[in-house]
Amino acid sequence: MNNEQKSSVLIIDDTLGNLKVLFNYLEKANFKVLIAEKGESGLKRLKYLKPDIILLDVIMPGMDGFEVCRRLKANEES
Repeated sequence: MNNEQKSSVLIIDDTLGNLKVLFNYLEKANFKVLIAEKGESGLKRLKYLKPDIILLDVIMPGMDGFEVCRRLKANEES
């Protein structure tokens, strides 16, 4: 058994098709994949999870990707 920890990716996207394609591709590439369908839920997940990278959609209803990015940059932990 491999003791290496998988790198983690958080995908924030409101399009189910995009989430499925990215999830399947990244999981096959041996990443731990986390998903959020809204900017708000993505930010909430970051309180408990610290992904290595975030893939962020820009055009989303409610809080768009630019606002999510501003909030991520304003928080020292992210």
